[in-house]
Amino acid sequence: MGTSNAAPRLAGDDTVLGTFTSVGGGANGTVYALALQGDDTLYAGGSFTSAGGRSDDSYVAALSLADDTWHPLGGGVKSEVRSLAMQGDDTLYAGQFCIVGSSCSTDLGGAAGTNAIVAWSMADGNWHPVGGGMVGTVLRVSALTVQGDDTVYAGGGFDSAGGVADTVNFAAWANTDDTWHPVSGGVQGNSVLALALQGDDSLYAGGFYNSAGGVADTSNIAVWSNADDTWHAVGGGVDNSTRALVAQGDDTLFAGGVFTDAGGQPDASRIARWSNVDDTWHAVGGGISGGFADVAVLALDETRGLLYAGGSFGSAGSIAATNVAVWDVGISAWIPLQAAAGQGVGNFVYGLALDESVVYLGGAFTTAGGVSVNRVARWTWDAASVAACPASGAAGALIDLEGSGLIGVTRVRLDGSPVNYTRDDSTTISVSIPSGVSAGAHTLQVDAVGGTATTSYTVTGSPAPVPPRAPGAPSGVVAVAGDGSASVSWAPPTTPGSFPISTYQVTSVPGGRACLVSAPALACEVSGLANGAEYTFAVRALNGAGWGAESAPSNAVTPRAVARPTIVITGSRDAGDPRLAVVRGVTTGLVGEQVTPWIRFRGETSFSAGAGLRTVGSDGTFEWGRKTSRKLYVYFTHESVKSNTVVIPAR
Repeated sequence: MGTSNAAPRLAGDDTVLGTFTSVGGGANGTVYALALQGDDTLYAGGSFTSAGGRSDDSYVAALSLADDTWHPLGGGVKSEVRSLAMQGDDTLYAGQFCIVGSSCSTDLGGAAGTNAIVAWSMADGNWHPVGGGMVGTVLRVSALTVQGDDTVYAGGGFDSAGGVADTVNFAAWANTDDTWHPVSGGVQGNSVLALALQGDDSLYAGGFYNSAGGVADTSNIAVWSNADDTWHAVGGGVDNSTRALVAQGDDTLFAGGVFTDAGGQPDASRIARWSNVDDTWHAVGGGISGGFADVAVLALDETRGLLYAGGSFGSAGSIAATNVAVWDVGISAWIPLQAAAGQGVGNFVYGLALDESVVYLGGAFTTAGGVSVNRVARWTWDAASVAACPASGAAGALIDLEGSGLIGVTRVRLDGSPVNYTRDDSTTISVSIPSGVSAGAHTLQVDAVGGTATTSYTVTGSPAPVPPRAPGAPSGVVAVAGDGSASVSWAPPTTPGSFPISTYQVTSVPGGRACLVSAPALACEVSGLANGAEYTFAVRALNGAGWGAESAPSNAVTPRAVARPTIVITGSRDAGDPRLAVVRGVTTGLVGEQVTPWIRFRGETSFSAGAGLRTVGSDGTFEWGRKTSRKLYVYFTHESVKSNTVVIPAR
């Protein structure tokens, strides 16, 4: 292909990157929510009364992805569906909008009390009530999210859930006791519009409301902590409604809506990123603008680093994008979903569901990419293409891979083995060809959202032989005294030498006491030291060429006999909230240290690390809580110290 002086095409040019197609003939009304069950069924909810031309799909229907055909769910429901959530593989929850005395139902298939929320059971093929439904005059369940097999959170606009106190606009449904429960006083104001769970401890609620649980600075967005059962502010909040939320890992939250200010962050209009690392709002590619400028739904492909945004807008950052776009985290760039230049989705996008490289969209549109789709569409990414520039050269060279569809890249491989690369944009990747690669043709592969693109690179000539080199010296050696011992840690050499490092050796001065540890470990314990004597330590590394140079000496330490720390815990149900399991601990020798909870529920065979590390207070005590109605087994650890195990009975 040769080198080129032309600037690479950016993600926002007119390149066609995929295809829009109709889904089962679409629906005859707005689709507000989508949910996927595995890889075979797509559920849609909205204001439609017919899907694919059927007459028994009132407000909700199921699409078989195998034959692209809609199927009824018990004849549908009695009012339009605004939210959907799957719990496991056997239950679908549907949140609705209805007016009491008009469109609200209190009798659905013999199941009384189904105001604004119902559950479809795959096991018996019937709709079921959810604790009597919601109470109020105009009812909305606009957001649903599921935690495990026993809890469903519902947000919207209602006076209470099932008549339970302190459940205004937000409540938790427990499958363990078939009862609605309050969540720290509910949410005061208009409505909750979006929910997102982050781990086991944090639940974010977005919407158009005044406050959550009466806590200051929680208008329009707040986070509820399971650890302390309290609402908390999220960086001062946003200045208008939050309509979409999605969590990435344990430290990042993306929010979308009609807000123009998030924590005072410039260019955070309609979309912003909250970081738990620095407790700050950040802009996402200059924000969303044009048209009504509303981000109504977000979906995250965490594996590929792709954030999809749908709503009503004309631009994402500086890129023209009609009502739907994707943010590629790896290159910090917006990319439009368009089947031709300027041909995105024809109207509001309210629902998104991801299935590998396929994206399902629901909304008020009747066209997508110029194709008639009737409120439901399927976007399929085109396969990526790539060529090496130049196509041949020496081993160790830095080359470009140029092509199209280099979006959501997860790795680049040479003959099947990963190689180092840098992504410049959605059309160019810089790749380092490893030194020592043999002469001849080699295969380069780029794994992107649309599939794997393949090209070849020919190494010319033979690499010059390189004398084998031992590793450099480790650095940053730190010693911590123990009882007749010392724990030593270090940083690896900046130059590993000609071969991978296999072993590290630590040696004491005086005495020559040593320990060996296999790489990549960077710490070990030297034993057999005399208490009361002062020691320093040096570290060296071994590879196939031999031992490298020793490090500079560590800090001096003096081992001393110490008492072994202890942890003793007790567990019980909280007197004020029986659903809260509480553990209290008393320790010795651990002030200021963190202890880790390990939990097991009844029926499980092994313990797993629970959320919520605890720091031991100055008086040697700590307290931990977990919201659950199930029987719970708990113990705590700190390094090699383990507490007793307590059993907290089911509520």
